[in-house]
Amino acid sequence: GGCRELVEDGVTGYLVPPDDEQALLARIMEMAADPEARAAMGRLAREKIATAHSVERLVFRVQEVFLHLLSSARSRARGRRLSANFVEAR
Repeated sequence: GGCRELVEDGVTGYLVPPDDEQALLARIMEMAADPEARAAMGRLAREKIATAHSVERLVFRVQEVFLHLLSSARSRARGRRLSANFVEAR
């Protein structure tokens, strides 16, 4: 992940083109001139991070990965047992 996944342009922050110092300066000046908008954007960004990247959500995602891997490993193990039994029966 990176900035594009975390920042919703104009809502939770601003994205500027790489190597565009003028665009970056314009956004900094805009935010410096409007403390209320800056505070509101900060609140929205904090809420987004707290919701989308909470410890509970991270644990849920990791659990999903482990369950998927376990299911795949079990399927492969069943396939190997069937192959071994087939060879022994011949």
